[in-house]
Amino acid sequence: MAGDWRANEGDRLQEEHWIAPLGGILLGTARTVIAGKTRFFEYLRIEERADGLVYVASPLGRGATEFRLTDGSSRRARFENPAHDWPTSIEYELRADGRLVARVAGPGKSEEYVWER
Repeated sequence: MAGDWRANEGDRLQEEHWIAPLGGILLGTARTVIAGKTRFFEYLRIEERADGLVYVASPLGRGATEFRLTDGSSRRARFENPAHDWPTSIEYELRADGRLVARVAGPGKSEEYVWER
């Protein structure tokens, strides 16, 4: 996951930047820019804790929400928090073609993002 990931669709740019894991934490940022204006940003981290990996998201720099790793492999990780309103799951997959795919889902809604380095 570490690296710079980007998707362009018309006037919409989405990107995530992850720095290499060190000291038990992987740090990331995300933003969406539409027609030259930032419409969304998020601070992200994946922490190694005594009881497993935890994905922590702070959308728009606000309070943090935690999602626990429930399934994973060397190319895929699924984090869940069934008590959260939306999303309740976040999944990342590194495809064989080198693209990084993120899927966020919850009751009645799901989204998929596909990025390239």
